[in-house]
Amino acid sequence: MAAADPKSDHANKLDYMNENNNFSLKKIDIQEKKNNSNQSDFTLTYFPIGLATTVGNSLRRILLSLSSGWAIFALKINNINNEFTTVSGISNLPTYLILNLKKLAFQAEEGKQNEVQVCQISIDNSQNKNEYQVTGKDIQGNLKIINPEVILTTVSQGAKLEITLYCRYSWGYCSAKEQKNLLPKEENVIFLSSDYCPVKEVSSNPVPVVISLDEQKETLVLGITTNGSISPSRALTESLKIWKNVATFLLESQKK
Repeated sequence: MAAADPKSDHANKLDYMNENNNFSLKKIDIQEKKNNSNQSDFTLTYFPIGLATTVGNSLRRILLSLSSGWAIFALKINNINNEFTTVSGISNLPTYLILNLKKLAFQAEEGKQNEVQVCQISIDNSQNKNEYQVTGKDIQGNLKIINPEVILTTVSQGAKLEITLYCRYSWGYCSAKEQKNLLPKEENVIFLSSDYCPVKEVSSNPVPVVISLDEQKETLVLGITTNGSISPSRALTESLKIWKNVATFLLESQKK
């Protein structure tokens, strides 16, 4: 095996050295390639060998676990008190309806993140001779439905369906048990586990780059897919802010 060239190693280190000879990143260029409205590939250049893997793994973890978004955390269905009770007039158990409701992606105006948003589905099929297919388009409220085409359930001829949805803005994953104290005064409420993270997939690929015979670096290719309620670019920006906030907090804690 050939020995490493000390001159090449020294030249590479000079690019990441400040006036005190400590490690310092001087500039990282970020380019976005939009594959569609929900998916983008970001190319970050250049890192010293090995650092792209560290950065990629950290950002992937933050994007998939700490990103914030809207989700349903509780609902009422025709005044039943659990998801295993048969509801007259709909084609399946409330359990399947809830699974379909969890497919919905929501978006709200800025400034409403601290408020619980209440949405309604009110279907009166009592005068209709045909079944009625309920979709995201039937939801009324202040939240925008990103994917209104999602089929939720079917209401039979002559039946009615009343659903109240309680939505909030948060981060990560919350179990139904953790959210039961959010509506203490409401009755016949079914609490749900909620995935608030709008980021659905993240790929992280470090790519070695030969700049010259004496210079080698790494490029990080980060692929981000969201549910459409947030752009991949904004998701990356928010994750970088979270990372910076954590680092700042740790530095301040160390000084105390």
